[in-house]
Amino acid sequence: MVFKAQNTVLIFSLILFFSLGAVGVSHAVLSMNEVQYLFEQEKGQLWKEATAQEKKDFIRDIRGREEFQEGQFKGKKKKPNEDAGIVDMTTISENKKERAPYEVRSSFEAQTGIEWGDATEIEQRDFWKEYKLEEKKLKQEKKLYTREQKRLEKQRNRELNLKKKEIRLKKKLREREEALKSAELKRKRKEEKRKAKEKEQEWELFRQEFKDKRERSKER
Repeated sequence: MVFKAQNTVLIFSLILFFSLGAVGVSHAVLSMNEVQYLFEQEKGQLWKEATAQEKKDFIRDIRGREEFQEGQFKGKKKKPNEDAGIVDMTTISENKKERAPYEVRSSFEAQTGIEWGDATEIEQRDFWKEYKLEEKKLKQEKKLYTREQKRLEKQRNRELNLKKKEIRLKKKLREREEALKSAELKRKRKEEKRKAKEKEQEWELFRQEFKDKRERSKER
C-alpha cells in the first residue's frame, strides 16, 4: 500500500510539473525520485543501470525543459477569470517538441546546423523517427554482437576443456606406460636373480660332488 501510494504521488507530481509549465507557472523543481521515474519512462531502462554520462545528460535535459518553460512564460500572469482547467493546445505542442531527449536534439543540431527549437514540427518528427530507427538498428547489432561473443566464448571454453582433457589423457597413458616399464624391469631383475641363484646352487652341488669323489678315491 505504501509503495502504491508513493507511485501515485510521484506520477501526480510529474503530471503537475508538465501541466503547471503549460499554463504559465515560471518553473517547477523535480525531486530526484521524479527525475528517475521520468528517465525510466522516457528511456525504457532503470536509472541505476544508466551510466554517469547518461544521467548527467538527462538531468541537463530536464533543466533545459525548465529553462524553456521559464523563458516561455516569463513575465506572463494568469488572468483572474482564466479557467484553471483550460490548457492552450499550442503551448502543449511546443512543450511536447522540447521533450525530445538531449541526444536527439544534439544529434539534430550537429547534423543540420539548426537548433532544435527552430526546426519545424515535421522536421523534428521525421528526424526523431529516423533516430529511433537507427538506434533500434544499433541495439540489434549490439545484441547480435554480444550473442556472437558469447558463442565464441563458449566455443573457446569448449576447445580449452577438450585440450585439458587430452592433456590429462596423455599424462595418464604416459604414467601407465612408465608403470608397465617399471614392472617389466623389476620382473627381469627378479628373473636374473633367480637364474643366478640357480647357477650358484648348481656350482655348489658340482663342487661338493667333486670333493666327495676325491675323498673316496683317497680311501681306496
